[in-house]
Amino acid sequence: MTSAPYLPAPFHPKLEGEKYLDRWQGPEPGMETAEKTFMIALIRVSVIATLLASLLLTSGLAAKPQTAAAAGGSCIDGEEMSTVNMINDYRAQNGLPPVWITQTLSDAAEHHSASMAANGYFSHDLTAEGITWSQNMTDYGYSYSTWRGENLAGGQASAAEVVGAWQVSPTHNSVMLGADFSAVGIGLVYVDAATYGWYWTTDFGGYVDDPAQLCGGGTVPTPDGDVNAGAEAADQKEEHDSTVAAASSTAPGFDAATRLDITATGQSANAGDAAAATDGDVDTEWTSVASRPATAQAWFDLGDERPIGTIAWLRGKGDGSDAMTVQVSSDGTAWTTVDRSNGSSDGTEWETADAGTTGRFIRFFFANPYQAKTIGHLSEVQIFP
Repeated sequence: MTSAPYLPAPFHPKLEGEKYLDRWQGPEPGMETAEKTFMIALIRVSVIATLLASLLLTSGLAAKPQTAAAAGGSCIDGEEMSTVNMINDYRAQNGLPPVWITQTLSDAAEHHSASMAANGYFSHDLTAEGITWSQNMTDYGYSYSTWRGENLAGGQASAAEVVGAWQVSPTHNSVMLGADFSAVGIGLVYVDAATYGWYWTTDFGGYVDDPAQLCGGGTVPTPDGDVNAGAEAADQKEEHDSTVAAASSTAPGFDAATRLDITATGQSANAGDAAAATDGDVDTEWTSVASRPATAQAWFDLGDERPIGTIAWLRGKGDGSDAMTVQVSSDGTAWTTVDRSNGSSDGTEWETADAGTTGRFIRFFFANPYQAKTIGHLSEVQIFP
């Protein structure tokens, strides 16, 4: 059983001139003050919210080194969609236009929630990565000079519960009702063994970029017309160097001419077409489509039995592919395990397993111990003799 919902004492935004809006932070973790103790005693649950207006990282500002964000790939499930719908209904009741769900902000929000759940902290700053929430947004591609905001929560099991908690906190309520916001990303992650079980992040912005993907396929609703018209950020997207290098289309150290032909592919009913992992395009991937599946699998057929020396694969995303088993079979019914993976490659490095056997079918089987919304994320699979 998880502990009571948690929403820590709010941070207070502080304007620092025209170029950026900095924030004054509350006490460091482990430090207690009368104000902090009073807030926790008063509301028993707390919320982190910070509102930032930014002409991001001007040359006069010292910044922490940018970290490499995992290759996106989050999707919006039903509970997340309900949460944003409730926020937009609430905004409409207060005479405000809706916020539109974008992929960059949702990738950032998903990562923040997953990081807190996996690393045992609850903080506006991403403690494990050593970066701020705003830098996390930038790392996932939301590098616009515009208003930004974030709400976090932990322990609430439903959209109604978390939106209600944010509404009764003036600071977090003001983020949901921010007139400068037109975009939002949401990340809901559940880890049974984590302190609060459910972890929620909503990241807000003043510029609407590409719409987020739905877990069942397709994209979220998009606005009619240009909601960015007149937005300060419209033509000010910063070009920032990515620390993620493009992956090779062939596993390093192997000759593409020797690669065994994959004649057919297959997948479990809750997953997309496994052919996406054999198309030679590292920017596409095979993944599950059902929300938070218990398992998913993809298999690859060589046409007949032949010697298999090495199986190579490239992951499009680390999260959701950390409980993987690679197996070989001659008949598609009896399987021999050649590799088990609990790592989380981020899609920049090929991984390999020495099979040293004969077979016709290669299967990638994924479990979902951390209740990720999607699992799999195989960009490419290649087989060598």
